[in-house]
Amino acid sequence: DSTMTTLHQITLTCPYCEHAFESTAWGSTNTAGKQTTDFYQYAGGMQPINYDMHFCPSCGFTGYKLDFESPVDERLRTHIAEHLTPLVKEERHSPARRYEYSAWIAKWRGEESQKIGDRYLKAAWCCMLANDPEGEVPYRRQAIEHFGAAIERGEVEGERLALFNYLMGELHRRVGDREAAADWYDRAAQGAIGFPEIEWLVEVAHEQKENPKDFFE
Repeated sequence: DSTMTTLHQITLTCPYCEHAFESTAWGSTNTAGKQTTDFYQYAGGMQPINYDMHFCPSCGFTGYKLDFESPVDERLRTHIAEHLTPLVKEERHSPARRYEYSAWIAKWRGEESQKIGDRYLKAAWCCMLANDPEGEVPYRRQAIEHFGAAIERGEVEGERLALFNYLMGELHRRVGDREAAADWYDRAAQGAIGFPEIEWLVEVAHEQKENPKDFFE
């Protein structure tokens, strides 16, 4: 795919403080790069993941473009005022931190554990792209916690459950817990049986358990 990742400016209005601000978003992209064994798809050129989260410079409200269209209730207001707004002037707001802030907001909104886990996984990927392996670890641990809760609560089932089990294996392996990783890979391989769409997962899970790689071939 020869489409390069293109960026453009968008204007957003914060649903919390009503401040209007400019933010950079991606327009088109490609899947020209490799894919990691924890499912990050590299684009050729700029990585769109770094431009998916938007941060209000006035109050700290952070989210996808769509999150800026959702109302903010009283409980969420209190959390933002107490936990996010004080950080506005203090820190650099890296892409990873933006995903972390949006995970907090998703949690305060009472969203499903898998959605919260997904934002932490993306924060880990942003650290990976920024060559910050130490930064990756706490985000991967948060992803493990929330994906684990999603599995326990029955938020994912069928072939998606097998994929989540595999991802749990990858997350554990990448934080150095090979023993727990092996258990999750076994669950993934077992769970993929009978789903033609994800038959490839049986072999991949066995390979990652015995002779792990960081990228799919």
